[in-house]
Amino acid sequence: MNLCTWWRYKWRRRFYKPFNRLIHRGHYFVCRYFGADFLVNSENVGGLEISAHIGEYRELQSFIRVCREIRPDVFIDIGANLGLYTCIVMKNGLAPRTILFEPDRRNRVHLRANFLINDLLTADIEINEVALGAAPGNFRLIPGPERDIGLSQIVERRHTHSQDAEVLRFAPTPVTEIVQIDVSHGLCQWIERVLNIILRAQEPSLFGGREEEDHRTFRRSRQRRKGVRQFQHAGYT
Repeated sequence: MNLCTWWRYKWRRRFYKPFNRLIHRGHYFVCRYFGADFLVNSENVGGLEISAHIGEYRELQSFIRVCREIRPDVFIDIGANLGLYTCIVMKNGLAPRTILFEPDRRNRVHLRANFLINDLLTADIEINEVALGAAPGNFRLIPGPERDIGLSQIVERRHTHSQDAEVLRFAPTPVTEIVQIDVSHGLCQWIERVLNIILRAQEPSLFGGREEEDHRTFRRSRQRRKGVRQFQHAGYT
């Protein structure tokens, strides 16, 4: 991240955080981002970044450019959260079909609300109320905190306020696809397992992987650089 971009993020975040609290007072409101409308909360990290036009900004710019170049047959959104990528894909006509996976009940309500305000209820969008992993099974899901609802975690043992979560094994399809992945923990280990699967597919996929931690710390970490090298070595952008 260059200095200009860093200052843009820093000052937009500093301005919009008190602005949202003053104007919206902890309530939900609708804002526009990359051609799509989103229902966001003024106290939520994701809502702050989307309203400030800094949430996944560089990733989305690159993502849209590549979508327009390769024209994917399907977009797979793993860990869809509030539907940020799916809404942008469908509203901008970047893919004719979207398959998304979101095990968190609260997040599914949020993403369906975003589909409603974007007039996407009749679009070719398939919602799977499960998580994806290296092996199938039944686990528990711990919802993320109110300040960042994207921080849900899949765990093996029962936990206070946890909910049932079914995990399916991820396997690619033999079509041109773009996959967006949100990984809670163990990004490099997850990438290694997924690459062993997708390298057997007939056509390559484009993956965008990110870990749901503090983005500024994560982007500077050796773990992220290692994860990027793993995909590049396998021939993915």
